[in-house]
Amino acid sequence: MKIPVRNIPLLAVLSLTALVSLYLIYLVVVKHSQVAEVNTKIAEYKDVLEKANSRKPPAPLTENYKNITIDTAKVEMEAFLLQRKFGQFYRKPLLLLANAVGISDDALKESFTKYYEELPDLHKREITGSDELIADFLSGKDKNRLESEMIRYRDYINESALIKAFAEYYNGLPNEKRAIIPNEVIDRPLLMEFLSKYDAEKVKKGLADFRKAMESITAEKVTDDNIHKYVLVALGLPRTMEQTQFVGQQNNFVSELNRRSSVPGAESEEDVKKQMAAVEIAPPQKDIPLYIFQWSLREEIFRRLREAGGVKKDEEWPLKLISITEKTPALQGVKQGNFQYYDYELVLEAASVKEEAKDGSETKVASAMNTIRKLINTFQSAYEDDIVYVVRDMAMERVDEANVEDLIDAQTKNPLILLIEQFQILGYELKESDAYILAATYGRPMIGGENRIKVTMTVRMIFHTGNQLQRIEQKN
Repeated sequence: MKIPVRNIPLLAVLSLTALVSLYLIYLVVVKHSQVAEVNTKIAEYKDVLEKANSRKPPAPLTENYKNITIDTAKVEMEAFLLQRKFGQFYRKPLLLLANAVGISDDALKESFTKYYEELPDLHKREITGSDELIADFLSGKDKNRLESEMIRYRDYINESALIKAFAEYYNGLPNEKRAIIPNEVIDRPLLMEFLSKYDAEKVKKGLADFRKAMESITAEKVTDDNIHKYVLVALGLPRTMEQTQFVGQQNNFVSELNRRSSVPGAESEEDVKKQMAAVEIAPPQKDIPLYIFQWSLREEIFRRLREAGGVKKDEEWPLKLISITEKTPALQGVKQGNFQYYDYELVLEAASVKEEAKDGSETKVASAMNTIRKLINTFQSAYEDDIVYVVRDMAMERVDEANVEDLIDAQTKNPLILLIEQFQILGYELKESDAYILAATYGRPMIGGENRIKVTMTVRMIFHTGNQLQRIEQKN
């Protein structure tokens, strides 16, 4: 069959169209099979999900929830106990009050037993210290460790409960009872009303224990009439007073601090006033809590200086205070989240003093350097009293400058040669080499054995303020 020449292009177009159509049909078939496969899987997954949703949650989920709850409670406890180490001046007296009105004896034992038994083995091991004690820990196999852990648990339960209860009570009071301008008609009844929900005899014992413990912490006179001020501070409420009372109360505090806790360098009321940054005119009412807090800060520094040797003995002093200067913003410190810190520059003078001889032993001399070491250790160990210091920097210099050439000359030449030079002994001809004969003391340290050293150091005091309550400033 002959195809006309004019139909050849048409034939080519038709052939190409047929090929393209076949390819498109192929693509449609492939895509359809893929969609069908996906739809099948969707149906399968939907069936699996419906069956899973129709079943109850698996048992391990309940166990996980229980463990998460226990871990959360454990973390809260450890965090609370750690936070209470940061700048809680009155924590030890507060613990006596909290434990007096809180759980004890059989109730404490029952609560601790339940707490321990619910802990996973990981946390039990942290408490017991070994796998061998986990099963027999509550039986008292390690009695000392058991008592220590029970005391730690008791302190947490009772202290946290008392602080939380007071915060809820205080925040629920009307504004006039939370005013920044207090008076005895408000503050004392406020505390007694809160404590009235506890057993009266336990409260009485707790307050007596609190007062006795406070007497060793502050130079102020703590009495039954003013104990509420210190209890409220321990519970997180800043201490304040009326402007008309401030200067008089400040001067009373300075007088008592000078009488009971003075240190060399601050041995008169005027000296103490200077070191305490006392003022002659009462500050604005809203700033009074900040000034009162400074009393506690600087009294705490006085306490550490005394522990390090800042007490006169036979007119000698191992450590003398020259000045205390606040380096952070005055009164405010620096706030970082739930923490606040204050930096102080301390300028001190350390001196060598004779130590008292004991049991007929020879009198020894405590060097100035040993006193400085003791001071640093005193700051570093203050966490045991729930106060945290960080020694930021320190510089030392000699108080009495010595002639270095004379010092070297005396420590290098033989004393015999020095005598010959001084008295020009007849019959002895000094050779040039003799001048360099070394003395027996050559090579001994010449720096560090000074009798008096001036020390300039910066210390940081860190406080946790997460539990602090606020008085309300009422505007006229």
